[in-house]
Amino acid sequence: WSLELNLSLRPTATGWSFLAATALVAGAAAIRESNFLVAVFSLLAGVAVISAILTILSARAMSVVRDAPATFHAGAPATVALRVRNGSRLWPLIGVTVEDRIAPDDANRDALPGPRRYAESPTKADGAASPGAAPVPPVAPRGTARAAVTLVPARRGPARLGPIRVRVSFPPGLFACRRVLPVSDRAVVHPRRVVLHRHAVRALLARTEDPRAYAASATAGDYQFAGLRDFRPGDSLRRVHWKRS
Repeated sequence: WSLELNLSLRPTATGWSFLAATALVAGAAAIRESNFLVAVFSLLAGVAVISAILTILSARAMSVVRDAPATFHAGAPATVALRVRNGSRLWPLIGVTVEDRIAPDDANRDALPGPRRYAESPTKADGAASPGAAPVPPVAPRGTARAAVTLVPARRGPARLGPIRVRVSFPPGLFACRRVLPVSDRAVVHPRRVVLHRHAVRALLARTEDPRAYAASATAGDYQFAGLRDFRPGDSLRRVHWKRS
């Protein structure tokens, strides 16, 4: 069932079994006209109603604050801390799971300087990474707990975090209430990090120390060093003086 504040309430697998058993007891009580069965039905129905009410109130009373890392790198796992606060004074938060996600923010792609094309190919149709979820330890009334989710950005560039989705299933776990919290932040995902081996690039670094010496050792058919100028589209990357760039 859809409720206000982006809430939705659904019975769990245990809840469906419990409701089916309650319906059977109600039918038996109506057929046999047994006061005992009527009392059992009332007890089971009361447990279901109270469980649903507490699940909804727990979801409404909670709030989440995100502590995002300073930097993200494409393809690298990043830990995002989520602080969950229980706004209720009467009951604790139990059975809570939080979910966060990071996705490319193509709307703000042109706001960043430099090339506007991503170097990495998206892993999915929209380039979004899989969301990360984590359980939250029980939170005392008016208390706070922390949970950490792991997010893996799919590609570099501007990105957005959120929204945060929470799932609450108050004991005995007959119902699950899902809520969407509009907690969004912007982030910049840096290019993918790779490991450079010193021995593999030593020769290249030696050539860039003195471009005149490299030009003198060039074979016939190569170019001769004449000076330095700005890079122009179409120039070969072999002629770039990386030390001066």
